[in-house]
Amino acid sequence: MTATSSVNGSQLISIIMPTFQHGHCISRSIQSVLDQTYESWELIIIDNHSVDNTSDIVLSFKDPRIKYLKFPNNGIIAASRNHGVLISKGDWIAFLDSDDWWEQSKLQASMQFANNKNADIVYHDLFLAKHPKQKFFLSKARGREINGSVFENLLTHGNALFNSSVMVKKEILEKVGGISEEKSKVSWEDFDCWLKISRVTNKFFYLNVPLGYYWVGGGNTSTPKVILENTSSIENSYQVFFANSLHKPFWLGNGRGKAFLELRMYDQAIAEFKSIDGRIMTYAEWLRFHFRIAQSYTMKYKEYVLSFFKNI
Repeated sequence: MTATSSVNGSQLISIIMPTFQHGHCISRSIQSVLDQTYESWELIIIDNHSVDNTSDIVLSFKDPRIKYLKFPNNGIIAASRNHGVLISKGDWIAFLDSDDWWEQSKLQASMQFANNKNADIVYHDLFLAKHPKQKFFLSKARGREINGSVFENLLTHGNALFNSSVMVKKEILEKVGGISEEKSKVSWEDFDCWLKISRVTNKFFYLNVPLGYYWVGGGNTSTPKVILENTSSIENSYQVFFANSLHKPFWLGNGRGKAFLELRMYDQAIAEFKSIDGRIMTYAEWLRFHFRIAQSYTMKYKEYVLSFFKNI
């Protein structure tokens, strides 16, 4: 371990926080880092030239472990994250979006777990935050334990790692060339990164406890159009894997089917749901599958009936 990668004998964790126009919420994210019980960290904030009060908020924090720089990412958030990783000094990289925040024990628990498991990457659950002044949190973004081939599991059952929960060895990120900056992967570049990492290691370990908060109250919700674009991009990027199956995994067909339902494209939705491979469904997925099929036909014929009576 180099002198730059440790503080008082503890492994240094480099926290990468890209931001843009988040002056209204970034203070909470930064404070959650300052409150960590694990003190061997550096926080690298990469600002895509915000024109709100982001700069004033960040510079109001005087801790020397915080590094703030402005970096033009041209709409590719992966470029900001990669730049942060490039200038980081830690052996470990943790990601934190500037509208998310952590529990005080996040870094301590993650590092202890990583060392105990000899992990290359660790991740955990996050509470879902929907309101700025929310006091009670019940809903969670849940990860899952992955056994066997991580690569096959992720493509068969979908993403299990939420960006603001992940801590990964820097050398592993460097080995896979960092996060993709391809425009076709914008908004799913994190999933692509986990897939690339799973090609070089299976040492993914899931800490089954919520250690942070994932903001879903607005500003980061995918539209049906984006979901359809993303799923098509995923299929194209990993077409060799999907070509070996006659049917889609549940997470992929369900995501596309729900998007078509929201667009009131019922026949396309039904076709997507029917393309799902029932042989690899969990029981919960099987229940959701039959619900989606029934929902699709109900919505389709309800619209037909309403249209019929409207024209009488």
